Amino acid sequence: MPDLPPRLAARAVLLDDLGRALLFRIHAPGDPARVFWITPGGGLEPGETETEALRRELLEETGLAAPEIGPCVWVRDLVFRWGDRHIRQRESYYLVRCPAFEVDTSRHLEEERTFLQRHRWFTLDELAAWPERLVPAGFADLLAPLLRGDLPRQPLLLTR
Repeated sequence: MPDLPPRLAARAVLLDDLGRALLFRIHAPGDPARVFWITPGGGLEPGETETEALRRELLEETGLAAPEIGPCVWVRDLVFRWGDRHIRQRESYYLVRCPAFEVDTSRHLEEERTFLQRHRWFTLDELAAWPERLVPAGFADLLAPLLRGDLPRQPLLLTR
């Protein structure tokens, strides 16, 4: 299915000043047993840059206003099943650091309310031991260098 037109998306590796990462637990449409945890973010609207889209998504999904967007640290191109369709998505993951805050989900779009189940701030140890699927795969291993301040010179190309 590589001939599918790509949906461009920007996601945040959102880290608070306590060294925790924010993830959302979601389930696939029509399949509530298929759950996984993802970073905040989403698709670009026409004419938006990745950072503009990410600022919009962070406000909608978390209530975080005017965050400072750091470097793009990971990219991936994947095809996944979402309900009864397949989507090809090109994702850019940006490092975003912020003070610890209480997540505000009151701006979630109606569609998001159908699949975003809950959110949680995770420590690295919690992520490494978490029993449910984390996206991208190997999230804890990918996150560890970022927490140490060891940023890649160019975004890492993720294959899963």
